[in-house]
Amino acid sequence: MVVDWQASPGEEAVQDLIEDESAALSETESRVIDMGADQHGERLDKALADRVPEFSRSYLRQLLEHGAVQLNG
Repeated sequence: MVVDWQASPGEEAVQDLIEDESAALSETESRVIDMGADQHGERLDKALADRVPEFSRSYLRQLLEHGAVQLNG
């Protein structure tokens, strides 16, 4: 599974998701993450949190809900 997401602080929907000003992104960010077979069947927010520990599971779930995460694979 390949996951790709983009978050831009200029987008109002993403800006609303940021609860702590210190966690605000300074620029648009795009990441591609390859998920292993060991993560098959896991909730996507949990699998992402394992791979991107600097973001909370709650924040990642909100990105998912707002369509900021693309799943290809």
